[in-house]
Amino acid sequence: MKEMEAFALIVVVRDQPDYLNRILDGVLKSDLRPDEMIIVNVGSDLILKRSIGLNIKVLNQLSGSEKRVSTATARNFGAERSTCEHLVFMNNDCIPSKSFFRQLVFDNLKNDGLTIGNPRYLLWPLQGGHDDQQLFDSSVPHPYRPIVEETVGTHDHNLFAGLCFSINKGLFFEFGGFSEAYLNHRVGDVDFAFRLRKNLYPLTMSSATVYHQRHDIYSPPLDNFLEIVKDSRVFYRKYSKWPIQRTLNRFVELQLIKWAPYETAIDILSPTRHRQAGRLYRSSASI
Repeated sequence: MKEMEAFALIVVVRDQPDYLNRILDGVLKSDLRPDEMIIVNVGSDLILKRSIGLNIKVLNQLSGSEKRVSTATARNFGAERSTCEHLVFMNNDCIPSKSFFRQLVFDNLKNDGLTIGNPRYLLWPLQGGHDDQQLFDSSVPHPYRPIVEETVGTHDHNLFAGLCFSINKGLFFEFGGFSEAYLNHRVGDVDFAFRLRKNLYPLTMSSATVYHQRHDIYSPPLDNFLEIVKDSRVFYRKYSKWPIQRTLNRFVELQLIKWAPYETAIDILSPTRHRQAGRLYRSSASI
């Protein structure tokens, strides 16, 4: 295995800027801190309360037009400006456990390719301070993902999600980073993993744990309905496979689309019905 390399933590902040300070608190408590922390700010008002002792770069990535800056663009922007050879990406609404960085980077250096962390989902909003044991006791694993108790490889690259992962910077750019052809990160994440799979790079599921904070979500993601349908069509034209099929099946159940895994097209049944359904499927949750 390679020696532990210097690594950068890259976080994209689009909204919920207060959550960022919980990440900073978690980083300060970590038994291995990032050599640099790159915050890609996409239009939020940031106030960093816990930054002493951390090498932080804040990059303001604002669109020059009304076009929304995609998560893929923001991630690539942060990676380009890293001075480290190793990258760790984490969502703004996650809190790293004390051993998260050490375990994740160790597992990625050992296995190469792409290594994803192990998210647990908090059952209620955080109040005041916290430690690892409190976070663990207040959280659950994702109901539709494998429970990872020890680091293991997988051939199912559909399991990749950009919530928290690690990759060598050279390999990241060898495949062009995240494709900016996609509007939404969900399908773009699967595309990224499929490109590595095509070149026989492994996907490793690490036991390195992060805690996903509770906030309002749409389940299924009806707020991104049109983006997901468009992205799924782009993905199918590229791979002749459909991505995120559980989400597409939920859209079918809600009579929003006509689609099946063996079909070659998605038809939207109503251009506005997803907005009406969205009022019923928004809730305060972490999954």
